[in-house]
Amino acid sequence: MNDKLLSDTIALIAGYSELDASEIGPETELDELGIHSLELTEIIMELEEKYDVDIDINTVEAWSSLRTIKDVADKVGGIVGARTASE
Repeated sequence: MNDKLLSDTIALIAGYSELDASEIGPETELDELGIHSLELTEIIMELEEKYDVDIDINTVEAWSSLRTIKDVADKVGGIVGARTASE
């Protein structure tokens, strides 16, 4: 996982949480931060825009796979990596 992507994800999510970014790590669960589905949707949209990707979160499975900060960063990183590999 890209350190910049992880730090960007933590900083973005911290903006929706009551915790400071320094208190959030890769294994922090979104539920612990009080991140709800509407806020997670906004976070995903911001990450899509920042990294110019399209994240498919249109299924219950996709949503349930995003439990930790690392899960979110890995999802974005996987799409960015796949796109880079195909270019």
